[in-house]
Amino acid sequence: MKKLVPLKEHIVSQKVIAHVSEEYAKLYRLPQGHRSIGIFTATNDDPCFMAMDDATKKVEIKALQVAPYFGGGHSTLSKVSGCVYGTFSAPSVDKVKTALKYIREFVENRSEGFYFEGDISSRFYAQCIPKMGKYYSEQLKVPEGTPYAYMIGSPVEAVYALDRALKSGDVKLVRYIYPPARVNSGGGIIIGSEAACRAAREAFIEGLYAASQNKIRI
Repeated sequence: MKKLVPLKEHIVSQKVIAHVSEEYAKLYRLPQGHRSIGIFTATNDDPCFMAMDDATKKVEIKALQVAPYFGGGHSTLSKVSGCVYGTFSAPSVDKVKTALKYIREFVENRSEGFYFEGDISSRFYAQCIPKMGKYYSEQLKVPEGTPYAYMIGSPVEAVYALDRALKSGDVKLVRYIYPPARVNSGGGIIIGSEAACRAAREAFIEGLYAASQNKIRI
């Protein structure tokens, strides 16, 4: 298998609203005592889901929305639109600012997107997280602290590779990202022991590589 080349992602825009309007509070259904919100965009949606989940483990926030744009960053209005929109609330401005720092640190230094050397079109995202936070726990109805792996790639290749990952050991699929998704991708989130999640991740990557090297042949 060819060498994995890491993709560098970054936050392109972020802002804090210290005290939102009554209209915003109703629209976002803010929790009791939450009137401050943080908003951000980034170059890739995939690490932002895990970045939000990671932030919920470290600071008191409520994730409100993390959503990619249809078609990805090329379909947006400006260069600071990025590829994804995220927002969350907190009981104080300080907590919002702290959470934004955690989110940025994750996206820019800990994200695990790659492509196979010599083929930029083979881009994918595959990452294991030892302990799930509140964001995904609420979304997936899984206990906090559960190890999980997030794996996504091009539609055909990802469907093929995810099947390999699910056969790699004692893991369970808790979210299937139906292709072609909003940004023409597919994949899923699996849970299991940390070792099982890592094995599934490796099987997923190997499956992607096999599919990318033989795009037409069946």
